[in-house]
Amino acid sequence: MRQSSREVILDAALALMRRQEPVSLDTVAHAAGLTKPGLMYHFKTKEALMLAVVDRVADDQKRQLEKLLADVDPVSPWPRLTAYVRWMLAGEVDEADLAMMADPRLREVLTRRWEEHFEPWVALPEGLDPQTRARLEGARFMADGVWFADASGALPLDDDGRSGVQALVEQLLAPQTQAASSHQGQADNTPGMGATSEIGAVDDDAPHHTSPHEPDTKPGKKIKNVKEEKA
Repeated sequence: MRQSSREVILDAALALMRRQEPVSLDTVAHAAGLTKPGLMYHFKTKEALMLAVVDRVADDQKRQLEKLLADVDPVSPWPRLTAYVRWMLAGEVDEADLAMMADPRLREVLTRRWEEHFEPWVALPEGLDPQTRARLEGARFMADGVWFADASGALPLDDDGRSGVQALVEQLLAPQTQAASSHQGQADNTPGMGATSEIGAVDDDAPHHTSPHEPDTKPGKKIKNVKEEKA
């Protein structure tokens, strides 16, 4: 199926980012094989173009996250947060994943759009005790840091370092999932506390970094293969 001009434009913008080349209406139009007026028919400003790029990147990432939630309760925050953390630690990144930081002048609006996409994945219910909240947020921010290092290429972890962080993160996530499991089937009036799933479960007799959802990783930064299509 032939791509729409809009999709061709977004592909061209992402390709420029991956090559670390300047992204502007002119450069994207040239890369997409369009005139600047032709591009501006779809995106009248660079802000509109970059917001669409952020949406494309975020939607692709959310589809990967949703694969980790197959056959579990997507409403409960713990399966969602566990899927998010494990995906962030997987090392499957693309230089274009940092699209929200591609233009310093637009960073605030692009970051806000990024937050709209991912806030539901990391939101925690009201009423959590401070220790539980700290453990879950600690796991999340450790994973965010590893992801940023992978995506930016700034001091990424080697294989041993990643395994160690994964083990520590699993330990932070495990107590909450086990507590939720112990209350399964009982009435619980605390919002968000009644559901759990196997995605967050951890066997105490097994290494905490072992998970069927965690792909093998290689030392340092691993970039996805990208097939660029010509207009």
